Amino acid sequence: MLMDTEQIPSSSPIEINKFGVLIQAAKIQIEPEQHRIKKKYIETETPKLVEAATKAGVGLAIAAAKKTVQARCEGGKHRDLFKDDVIVFDKFGPVIVGDVLKDLKKYDQATLCDPQETELGRNKAKLYFNKKEQKPCIHSHAHGGIKYFLHKESATDGFIKDRDLGKELLAGVTRRTLSKREITYLSGADIIAKPMEIEWLIVGLFSMNESVLIHAAGGIGKSMFVLFLVIILASFRNNLEDSLNGFLGDFVIPQKRATLIMGSENGRVTTYQRLKLMCKGSSSFEEGLKNIFFLSQYDDTTITGEVFLDESFCDFLVEYIQLIEHEQNVKIDILVIDPLISFTGASDENNSADMRPALDAIDRVCKQVKCTPIVIHHDKKDGDNYRGSTAINDWTRNRISLKREFIAENRITDIDVNGKVTGQRVAQIPVIRVRHEKSNNFKMFDPFLIRMTRHLHFERVEEQMTPEEAEKANTVTQALTDMGGYAESTNALANVYMDLAGLGKTAAKNHISMAVDNGFIERKSAIIKGKQTYEYYSVENQ
Repeated sequence: MLMDTEQIPSSSPIEINKFGVLIQAAKIQIEPEQHRIKKKYIETETPKLVEAATKAGVGLAIAAAKKTVQARCEGGKHRDLFKDDVIVFDKFGPVIVGDVLKDLKKYDQATLCDPQETELGRNKAKLYFNKKEQKPCIHSHAHGGIKYFLHKESATDGFIKDRDLGKELLAGVTRRTLSKREITYLSGADIIAKPMEIEWLIVGLFSMNESVLIHAAGGIGKSMFVLFLVIILASFRNNLEDSLNGFLGDFVIPQKRATLIMGSENGRVTTYQRLKLMCKGSSSFEEGLKNIFFLSQYDDTTITGEVFLDESFCDFLVEYIQLIEHEQNVKIDILVIDPLISFTGASDENNSADMRPALDAIDRVCKQVKCTPIVIHHDKKDGDNYRGSTAINDWTRNRISLKREFIAENRITDIDVNGKVTGQRVAQIPVIRVRHEKSNNFKMFDPFLIRMTRHLHFERVEEQMTPEEAEKANTVTQALTDMGGYAESTNALANVYMDLAGLGKTAAKNHISMAVDNGFIERKSAIIKGKQTYEYYSVENQ
């Protein structure tokens, strides 16, 4: 039976567009499996390459071998082989690419195994001098036909020849053609021609598309604090006067926001218990959970083995966020990373050169999907500041610390038969000091106290200074005044205060923090001689 296909009506533009969306969604859906296969291939082939290089008389480190294998996986129908790659000729056996390029006449027109899968056997590919284009290459019949370009540089070199442009690209730049880069330019006139205003996630606290670092010592409750925060954002009601549309009393939430959480520490049981308790008795919170998503691995709410220094993971994450948005009909506005150390891939958290590329990769992912990264990070063991390199502070646009404190609170111990209170005691109640330590584009909020309720909610705590505390704060102010209204570091101010008050350094630092928290003096974060520090100012000098 024959069919006249000319009688079939053409698809409308809307149908063609829908078809394109379905195809893209299908591609995104199989991305996790592709990512898994690629990762397994790299793990399997890296030691093989080291062994092959050794047999060819070349020493090759595991790290260099891994980058070389990763490099040959990129590029679709046109891929790259670098000087450390080993290719297996039918006649000459295994030879490293660097040696092939030194004697192209010898290897021109030679047959060989497919560079990516030598297990497929002999005579699967052919090497061509390609003198006309000056681009030596291998044509393989495997995988539906692939062309491999040979490069004299190592995959770990400071620059890589771009096969389409023939130009040397800067260090650390991936092997993508310039046409695929989201890089262009704007003039100053372009910038001021389009008015821009801050878009708030929470007014005065977080703004859209500006990275946030929340750091605290272990056990403070930083993960629960952020979880409570995103539940509040996800539970926004259209009635702007609704009390649920605020955070900790003073901060206004303009609209509902959806969040994706990628964590490595709090498993499914822990997350279930926290969500159940936080949402108890609140239908709004339960409804809001539909706007909170967790990256899941092995049916858990944690993922491991994935880092932002791996470009393929960054590509996967961008596409997976887009898939969630398509399937759930939401816009992911926040990406929570908990904790930072699990997902950078940096070998040394204290090394700026290691940390900054990973932090910049977080920015690139978030800019592509237009979301805000909220990164949870640990404090140093002494609890004085965040852990790691100053690159972390340089990178984040907003830095907020959570510190444990204790406040005195009267507790009733006895009541007589007439209901009269006959006994009281003073209890030390644990609270959390929330302090804004850096802000690039809006005024920092004043420090305040919060505490966690039995339902894992957080609420503001009013604080009142005792006369003794006020006297200590005034003495700190006097010490700063004696220094001319400015101190370049905590230690500098503490030394003067110690002489004035006759106290030790620990007590001096505690009193300085109390003076800052209660507005007696001003403190600003600064980098001096490459180190994170604080500067102090008299209030009248601000």
